[in-house]
Amino acid sequence: MSAAPRLTDLPPASAANVLRLAREQGLLSPCPRPDAPPTPRPDRQAPPATPLPTPRRRSAKPPPNPGHWHGKESDLQAQVNASLRRHGYAPRDKAHILGPRHGTGSRGWYIHVPRAIGNPYLLDVLVLANDGRFLELELKTACGQLSPIQSALHPTVCRSVDEALAALKKWESQGSEAKSQTGNGGNLGGIIGG
Repeated sequence: MSAAPRLTDLPPASAANVLRLAREQGLLSPCPRPDAPPTPRPDRQAPPATPLPTPRRRSAKPPPNPGHWHGKESDLQAQVNASLRRHGYAPRDKAHILGPRHGTGSRGWYIHVPRAIGNPYLLDVLVLANDGRFLELELKTACGQLSPIQSALHPTVCRSVDEALAALKKWESQGSEAKSQTGNGGNLGGIIGG
């Protein structure tokens, strides 16, 4: 029995016939063009589509208070700073200490700490009254969360300009009550250099 001839041993016309027969019998698929989509092979079926797993539902969070700030925290800080200026507090910066606008506000100073990354123990706004009392405010957006360090400081958290002004007015009224009760200028807790 003789061995089957190899394609390279056949004359060119015979090699073309063998390739034609192989294609006709489905043993060879035509060469696809580079831009043509791949042709499916009849002997290989796509596996049946498996349904995607259903995602687990997270517990629903209560909707945020519509009165809370829904923008960026930096925009809330700018609005609170403007409200403090209108309320009689001057920013404690170089322009207001040494510059042409020098002097304290009618009620005191405020210090805005824009980025306390280097010192996480500082809150966003420190309000200093002319009588030596101070108030720290932590400003958060509607969905902002306190860090563990901020929580340990028990700050006054304000989520809107109205909340910040309400906290300020409450703090001022406590100071005026203390002045009238003690008669010594209201030097209670939260005193600088006291």
